[in-house]
Amino acid sequence: MKKNALIFVAVIALVLIAIMSTTLNIVTYAQKSNDSAVRITIDTPPSKTSQIVQPVTVRKDSSGDIHLIGEITNKGTQTARDMEIIATIYNAQNQTIGKENTFTDPMNIEVGQSAPFEMTIGSVDNVPVDEIDHIKLHIDWLEPS
Repeated sequence: MKKNALIFVAVIALVLIAIMSTTLNIVTYAQKSNDSAVRITIDTPPSKTSQIVQPVTVRKDSSGDIHLIGEITNKGTQTARDMEIIATIYNAQNQTIGKENTFTDPMNIEVGQSAPFEMTIGSVDNVPVDEIDHIKLHIDWLEPS
């Protein structure tokens, strides 16, 4: 129980640092999950207006699949269209063992608005969940031309 509480405090501290940061290019979250930690890294293209990714929750369901649940806020000056979240999944040897993607709902996010996303990783896409060490989330979108 104490281990989970310490991990939770670490996650909250990292999230607060990320929210207070003026540039959100790479943010790392340590995530509690049973006895192991899955690190989540989030990056946005530096050439695009900054977006704020709220804490990403990672949970394992009864079938062993991992669910990533989060929310993205458009802090830019234009509508972000087709907001996509792309996950690259790595093992402890830093080898890619899977990829997955999803879109926010709704896919278009107006300035100042937020949209949630959920991604499932595991049996559906044949990712060996027990081998996951860390996940890199890349967010990308289209800006009006």
